[in-house]
Amino acid sequence: MPSNITTYIAAVVAIFLTVFLFTVQHLSLQPPAVKPDTAPANEFSAVRAHDILKKLLREGKPHPVGSRLNKLVKQRIIDELASYGIEASEQHTWACANRYNVCAYVENIIAVIPGKPDTPYVTLMSHYDSVPMAPGAGDDGAGVVAMLETARILNTEAPFNHPILLLFTDAEEMGLIGAEGFYNQHPLAEKIDVVLDFEGCGTTGVSMVLRTTQQNEKMMNFYGETSSSPVGFSFANEIFERMPNDTDFSVVQRAGIYGIDFAFAGERNHYHTPNDNVANIDLRAIQHHGENMLPLARKLATEGIRQPGLHHVFANFYGLWISWDERLNGFMVLFSFSLLCYGFIKLQMNFWGAAFAALSSLGIILLTALSCFLVFQLIKLIQGTVVSWPAHDTPYRVALFASAATGGLLGSLITSRYLRRDDMLFGVWFFWLALTTALVVYLPDAANMLVVPTLSASLIIAISTLMDGQARKLFQVLTLVFVIPGTLGLVFHLEESLGYTLIASTFLFFGLFNTALNPLLDGAKLIPPLLASVAITIVSISFVVFNPLYSEWRPQHLNISYFEDLDTGDAFYQLQSPNPLPENIMSLMPFKTKKAALLPFSDTEFENWTQAAGSGYPGPQVDIQNIVRDGGHQTVKVLLRSPRNADAMTLILPGDSELTSFSIDGAAFEAVRVKTGVFADKYFIRIVNIYDREVEMDLAFNSAKPVSLYLSDKSTQLPDTASQLLQKRSPLASPVHQGDQALLFRKIDLQQVD
Repeated sequence: MPSNITTYIAAVVAIFLTVFLFTVQHLSLQPPAVKPDTAPANEFSAVRAHDILKKLLREGKPHPVGSRLNKLVKQRIIDELASYGIEASEQHTWACANRYNVCAYVENIIAVIPGKPDTPYVTLMSHYDSVPMAPGAGDDGAGVVAMLETARILNTEAPFNHPILLLFTDAEEMGLIGAEGFYNQHPLAEKIDVVLDFEGCGTTGVSMVLRTTQQNEKMMNFYGETSSSPVGFSFANEIFERMPNDTDFSVVQRAGIYGIDFAFAGERNHYHTPNDNVANIDLRAIQHHGENMLPLARKLATEGIRQPGLHHVFANFYGLWISWDERLNGFMVLFSFSLLCYGFIKLQMNFWGAAFAALSSLGIILLTALSCFLVFQLIKLIQGTVVSWPAHDTPYRVALFASAATGGLLGSLITSRYLRRDDMLFGVWFFWLALTTALVVYLPDAANMLVVPTLSASLIIAISTLMDGQARKLFQVLTLVFVIPGTLGLVFHLEESLGYTLIASTFLFFGLFNTALNPLLDGAKLIPPLLASVAITIVSISFVVFNPLYSEWRPQHLNISYFEDLDTGDAFYQLQSPNPLPENIMSLMPFKTKKAALLPFSDTEFENWTQAAGSGYPGPQVDIQNIVRDGGHQTVKVLLRSPRNADAMTLILPGDSELTSFSIDGAAFEAVRVKTGVFADKYFIRIVNIYDREVEMDLAFNSAKPVSLYLSDKSTQLPDTASQLLQKRSPLASPVHQGDQALLFRKIDLQQVD
């Protein structure tokens, strides 16, 4: 067979193999099929779990910590456990978040499935509260009902060698407060060996290993052995550490307990919105939670985890779960280097040709990223914004893949004019080797995504040197088998979880794939596919531009806030959205787009605000009950209440007040000065789930000078004057996270007892 025909065939095979392997990897990362309610009683059924979810959230409304509905949901969980013969207890305590002084009176649910006495506990954990704007079916109703269905099964199999602790935490959405209360205060916390935490960040997706504690060898091996659909990538550990997101598992880590954090993160537009409801939750996500939870809990409760082993990195490879000792990565890098050097010497390669090819690999990555960046900048320019999860994402995905192909093909067209095929091949994989080495040193949990393809490609190249030229080219196409899972195979998951405002996170993975594909395309006619990718990009941009940005399924995120200064009578509405505000809402009131500092206790400037009439709501009240001064110190005892039964109250004190600590109904906490944001360089204490509660506080100062503070209360109930805003917002926009809020505040001087 002539060499040029072999080269062309190798290029065609590379393209078809890419499409096939990408499809296989994508399908392997889908959640498992749902088991019906007729499934055997000892198997997890998402249908049975979903039926429980419908009972727990029958009102279809949010149930934040302390609310009447949250207490109802708590009691329904306890009743469900009782129907299985499992007795539950409650932990009632004040606790505060770790990062900031956000505190709540929490009501955690604790139950135990029997095991041998005096053996450490295996703990299953999820939280039962929701944010003020969402019913919480995905976050974290799915985790709760997966635990309940699992508990029903495990209780029939008990006792185990280790008891199983069921922990349903409260106030997770306000700063992991329920978990802080349990792991810092409850005596059972000291008897726990391992925790499996289950979270939801949307309404669909695979239940994957989000992160683990450092010593995870035994857990990862157990997980790979027991789960029917194990999914996880240890590089997520590195991503999670650099993002503001958090789960109760962070408290577990700080407590020094072993564990795994599971979560699904599909349909993120629904996260913390009214769309996170029972009707929208994907039963496959619940099924996957159960497929991960039930068999792993069985295994851990039977064998325990007294010797957790070393730190393992892990990944999913075409549905195959692989994990290994992180320390092996260094040896794998050295072996890869040896194999590449062997092939380099065997084929008598030119050093400078390979060096230039390695440098061109960086150029291909940059060209790929630039092509994608320009496309999405053009979309942003035309639409005036980029929406994280647009109404119709298919044209966005086509634009993403087509623009990445355009950059890669253009890079291949350029390099093929100046470099030989073998130079490109060795240059690319020496470049991968250098990048892998850097990851091993600086981002060890992410290194496995490159070390496997680098080692595999090095071995394939070394073996190929023993073949003749024609067979060698075809054999080297096999490098793509190991490249795709850690490059193209991750794109959909990154796009799904991070959205299009952070779509740049995918550019590197596209670029890396293009570098590996580049030498395999040498000799092929690249102009036609390049023109085709440009045309597809243009057409997809057209579809993006002419499709609506929002829909009822994926509405715009838009919060309405009301602020009222009770001292001056000034009040205003302010609209918050990551995207341009809809004209039908902006035209209702004379909203100002010019930024202005509107709060007397903060220099933070707001935009999209307008003056408003007073709410007529009664403001927060404080009674100064006692002041004790001792030399250069003072303690002020106050009694707080909200006549309008607001859900939270906040005390804002200046940074020079030297607040050192505070107590709530006798529970003491350290005061933390805020470093950034609206309350920068101030002390603030937020107490959530106030409602009709009277709260007694002691404020301890390292100074006897007079102190003044701002006291506010907050509710999700807006004044009647917001009715038009609320009416116009629906159905193409919805509140998100903490959502709408009416904040009333006044200045208080802590000078003397009333």
